[in-house]
Amino acid sequence: MASKTSHIACSWALPITIVKGEGCLIFDDKGKKYIDFAGGWCVGTHGWGNKEMAKAVMAEAKHALYVPPTLQWKKWEKLATLLVKHAPGKLNRVYRCCSGSEAVEFAIKCARASTGRNTIVSVEGVYHGHTYGAASVGNAIGRRIGPGIPHCKKIPLPSSPAAAAKGLKMLESYLKQGDVAAFLSEPVFSNAGVFIPPANFYPRVAALCKKYGALLAMDEVAVGFGRCGKRFSSELWNLSPDILCLGKSLTGGYGAMGATLVTEKVYQKSQGIPDYATFGWTPVNTAATLANVKKLFDRKLWNNSAKVGKYLLDRISQIRVSGIKEVRGLGLLIGISLKNKDASALQRACLDAGVYLESWNEPDGTLYLLISPPLILDMATAKRGADVLENVLKKFYKS
Repeated sequence: MASKTSHIACSWALPITIVKGEGCLIFDDKGKKYIDFAGGWCVGTHGWGNKEMAKAVMAEAKHALYVPPTLQWKKWEKLATLLVKHAPGKLNRVYRCCSGSEAVEFAIKCARASTGRNTIVSVEGVYHGHTYGAASVGNAIGRRIGPGIPHCKKIPLPSSPAAAAKGLKMLESYLKQGDVAAFLSEPVFSNAGVFIPPANFYPRVAALCKKYGALLAMDEVAVGFGRCGKRFSSELWNLSPDILCLGKSLTGGYGAMGATLVTEKVYQKSQGIPDYATFGWTPVNTAATLANVKKLFDRKLWNNSAKVGKYLLDRISQIRVSGIKEVRGLGLLIGISLKNKDASALQRACLDAGVYLESWNEPDGTLYLLISPPLILDMATAKRGADVLENVLKKFYKS
């Protein structure tokens, strides 16, 4: 009988095996270190190898406890109270989820259940997750997996005043039809290239939603918890969302968890929906999240994100390379648009030079770099990383 070979189902993973992390550095199995400019895809808060975080996880793991959703556990309420205390607007109820994708699924369910309407309007090209509902309102449908869930409509990415005006006009036309349950979007478009909408876009969106009785749902899975220089990115426009999706940096990378926050009105009108997840908020993940979120709020890490992020944005904007088209960012979320070249080749060149960041090619060939380091990034490490990036870009586009 022929032996079977086991492989992880991931065809695009880089041939680098990471064995440990220290702060904003990661190390491979050959001892090489890299400046982590990716932060685990907007996951990193307090960096890697943090002793306080590890202690919180290990302390809870000693109990070897699983609590099913049908029972009570005091730390769930403690975490929920902490989240709603700091959340924007009037959000005061929390659904326990396993991930950011599932948090978006809960948002769709709550929006439809509480309004009695079906349609979800979102922004073209913005990523909201891999599960079917999240993929349908986001950009992950059409990749050989067939049609998405029905009643999903899109407006253009508001990457310019003209695009924003067109999108607002389309949104109002959808709202006038009377079946829009919610407008769902990221406050800052992370995986769409870190585009920041014009200043009047979200205030107009909020006003339109209120006028026509639709809910405002913000997906802060990637851009919440200090990533863009505020506690939550909705605060950049003084938004008061009816629904807020959280994930990624909830645990700071020390667990897996999501959460969907809603107002009391939305919660009361959503009674009866499936509102649990088997592995939502396990004790170990909850312990990690409590430690992470409390530490983040106590230290007000969004201030460091704003300060170091501004330095990094200014430093990268000064790089004089013919391949750079535009540099955009808020806090420690920075996107770079470059002329058409192979994204994986550039990512590998950066890795060879000692910096890990994310890159991809859009269908039109445009190359994007995404920088989202842990929120503890210091000026010295930011400078070293930017210097490395500049040298790589000069060589890459010269060749």
